[in-house]
Amino acid sequence: MRTTTTTTKTAMTVLTSGAVALTLLLAGCTGSDDSSSESSDPSSSASESSAAPESADLSGELAVTTCADAGEALGSIIEGLDLQDESTETDGQLQCSWANSAANATGEIDPNAQAIVAVAQTQELDEATITSQSDQIAGQEGVTEVDDARIGDFGGRAFELEAAQEGVTLSGATVITPSGLFALSATGAGDEAPLSPTEALDATLLLLK
Repeated sequence: MRTTTTTTKTAMTVLTSGAVALTLLLAGCTGSDDSSSESSDPSSSASESSAAPESADLSGELAVTTCADAGEALGSIIEGLDLQDESTETDGQLQCSWANSAANATGEIDPNAQAIVAVAQTQELDEATITSQSDQIAGQEGVTEVDDARIGDFGGRAFELEAAQEGVTLSGATVITPSGLFALSATGAGDEAPLSPTEALDATLLLLK
């Protein structure tokens, strides 16, 4: 990872912290449910990324175990972005953040700043818990449930998100499956996120098998 100045790190934190918070919220990481159970063109990485899996290829289980694995799976989606220090890897859980240099000479967020955040929580979820988690997520502002056969085929549900916070725009998606909750967000400075909600959903599925 390249060395960054304190100013750059501060601005990058502003960019990624909102994405992490919204992604965690979208992933249902609110603590209120069953805890037991360098691209300057925002569209370029999506158009060049690996094709999303077909429904027959998916079981709804997490296919990666580290942020390095997740980065390899996402491929060109995170091209030009660096894995951030706040990324965490524990048994069955990932919180991986990638961002580009986010500060200009004045310390403000650069208009080309981008971040991708992926969150995974593996756990066995029965139908009732999936319904409960889905109801929580569907109640969040900016969230829309989508009918996607790739996810419905293994008993999962899918949601897309559009939001704006502190001068950045975010698009995201969450997939709930019998094997856990998985979410990905793409954040960009200004009025446009690096990925559309649909592209964020396709990217989330790249992390599953």
